[in-house]
Amino acid sequence: MATPPPLKADENGFVSEADFEEWIVSWEVESARLMGDAAAKIAEEHLNMYVETLVAAGDPAVFDAMTAEWQVAVDEFLALGVKPLYLQGSIGAQLGAPLMPVDLLATWTQVVNVNAANYVMTASNRIVGASSSIWSQVQFAAEQSISSGVEIPKLRKEVENITGYARGRAQAIARTEVMGAYNGGDMDGARALGAYGPVEKSWLATGGPRTRESHAEADGQTVLMEESFIVGGVAMDRPLDPSGPAEEVVNCRCVMQMFFVGDTRPDGTTIEAATEEAPPE
Repeated sequence: MATPPPLKADENGFVSEADFEEWIVSWEVESARLMGDAAAKIAEEHLNMYVETLVAAGDPAVFDAMTAEWQVAVDEFLALGVKPLYLQGSIGAQLGAPLMPVDLLATWTQVVNVNAANYVMTASNRIVGASSSIWSQVQFAAEQSISSGVEIPKLRKEVENITGYARGRAQAIARTEVMGAYNGGDMDGARALGAYGPVEKSWLATGGPRTRESHAEADGQTVLMEESFIVGGVAMDRPLDPSGPAEEVVNCRCVMQMFFVGDTRPDGTTIEAATEEAPPE
């Protein structure tokens, strides 16, 4: 499994919007291909093993290892692709912050690493759980072939249809997890900054015909860090918020822009430091 290509930045660490989009899309496409290939390969290999047992009436137990093998593929994908993207998002949030004392920066780094490990574990459970029905369908088709006397070519065709869906499902998962990891790391890294963190966030939609209407309408929506965006009538903490509905999350390519005190908002106004209220007389 490949790792994300390096993200191009200038001598000041600045990454242009065009370079970022090219970078994230290139890894999204490669991840989708790798995950789709892995899903199809697992089903095909186990179908071949099953066909070899048909001389002895067929042994559906050969399919039992599919979930475990998929778990291995998912964990590799997460470790080599998704975790680095999560950390890249966290670092992106930290780069915009005011200069932090060394001891606080060390604490922030520890928190981010723990968050990354927790994110990967949660993502693994989410992906494997969402994919379990695919492997059940393959096994069910094979078991049905025994009782109904389905010919091998027909069984292969049926499994190919299932694995075609599996490939598409795996690709959607990969695309979603790639962007979700970056946005999740960006948000978690920003919140771990505490008082040094951003105070507002803005939803940025990727332009083009693939952008869903609700996300295009949310483009530029700016709220306080602790508030939610309203996207398609749904409250979302960030683009690809795992708690959001599938129609607002799957295959989303939106990102966030975060604003610190002194930054200029999209509407041209400047974010001022919070002022303490005068005590009552």
